[in-house]
Amino acid sequence: KDQSIQTITFQEAMDLFKLPRTLGEKEGEEVVVGIGRFGPYVKLGKTYASLEEGDDPLEIGLQRAIELIDAKKAATAT
Repeated sequence: KDQSIQTITFQEAMDLFKLPRTLGEKEGEEVVVGIGRFGPYVKLGKTYASLEEGDDPLEIGLQRAIELIDAKKAATAT
């Protein structure tokens, strides 16, 4: 979500220090969630997938992250 220095709370600022974080592994590689230049993402190897509306980078689980990564791989394979 959009945040500015004038509106961010202390807790929201502290939560940002938890990212990037490792969710687990798939195919021998770490599945990572973070916030980048284009917004929140999940990453497996060299594959990046954006989080969708309603996905929270601080609460997303490994299974949901893998779903997003698999969808991204399928979309780029065609």
